[in-house]
Amino acid sequence: MNQLSETEQTKLYLLEVIDECVFVERQRELSERRYATQIEREKRANFNLITALGALLHYNTILEREVLVPSICLLPQYKSVFSKLLDGKRRVGVASSLVADEPLKSSLDAFLMKHTDRNPSSSDACSAAQTVDQIVDGVSQIVERLIAKEEHLAGELEAVHTALQSTSAQQEDALRAELREMKTRVDELQHYISAKSFRNGDCAASLLQSGEMQGHGCEQEARMKSLEMTVAALNAELASLQYSSQRDLQLSARTIEDLRKAQEEERSQQDQLQKENDAVLNRLANEMEQLISENVRLKAQLTASSF
Repeated sequence: MNQLSETEQTKLYLLEVIDECVFVERQRELSERRYATQIEREKRANFNLITALGALLHYNTILEREVLVPSICLLPQYKSVFSKLLDGKRRVGVASSLVADEPLKSSLDAFLMKHTDRNPSSSDACSAAQTVDQIVDGVSQIVERLIAKEEHLAGELEAVHTALQSTSAQQEDALRAELREMKTRVDELQHYISAKSFRNGDCAASLLQSGEMQGHGCEQEARMKSLEMTVAALNAELASLQYSSQRDLQLSARTIEDLRKAQEEERSQQDQLQKENDAVLNRLANEMEQLISENVRLKAQLTASSF
């Protein structure tokens, strides 16, 4: 009767161990599905960021091509000074045309052609037939339209930045909470298995030392060895799950940090490029004002001399 009771206890213990294994396996499947969902969400956020940056890059290219180059052409005395800058801008324009998506480029070019009389593809070279007033009017129209488009691009970048920050914080908190929960579960399971192993080991030793029913004792010893192997396999599986969770957390943290660094670098480059464009535009605006004033004065002199 005593041996039967010990056998029943061993069966119950094995059933509890199997239940724990099933629970751990379900938790692993849930974690995999959650990680897959997070990866897809990060992919969508990265795609939106790349799309917005590509649109902004092509926007800067149009600004340089449609505004800076015609404005510099109005200043022949400074053309040699800005020749190096123009060469650099052309190289940047070629690179941006390779990076920006065709739908984005077509959208911006169509936007310019819809609201202006100029063809975006024909403004790379300065036309000698254009007058100062024509160039100034064309540049003014394009600048006004680009400023209106810039608000939309800035809104897209801000939305992508906010989504990335919120997603990164939520993922980091969720992963840390999941790791803490898994560590607690592993500790409880290890404590439970250790206690059960010690209890069943004592029972098996007492049965073997009693000398009763040696055949059943051998069978019990074989079951205990099998049970110890099962416990060892479970411990190894739990250690592997814990290591995988820590590795996934570290990988996610590195990915988030890389995305933040890349975003900050892109924002810094865009700010620097914007500052350079603003400085050149301010200088050109002053020069154009002087040219317009000089043009008005010359027209007045010509009108007076004709009379």
